[in-house]
Amino acid sequence: MSDVVSKDDEPVTLEVDASGKPRPMPTMGAVKGLDYIEVGEIMEILFDDPLCIQDLKNWTVLKKQEFIGSYQHETNYSVRIRRLT
Repeated sequence: MSDVVSKDDEPVTLEVDASGKPRPMPTMGAVKGLDYIEVGEIMEILFDDPLCIQDLKNWTVLKKQEFIGSYQHETNYSVRIRRLT
């Protein structure tokens, strides 16, 4: 999967664990999580379905947030998003 990048050292303010939950629950977790972080902070969403990467990427564009990257962790994935507004 070409979108998966190596993990960086930026601190994560909020972790949303949507592991084991079907689409669109990881995106819904991101929607709710945005309310709990300040502008400039980062949230990480954990999930099992790699198709959620594109869902979350599309959502960040729609909501004008920053998609930092996606990451693969053995059998699951995560996405990091920085709040811009």
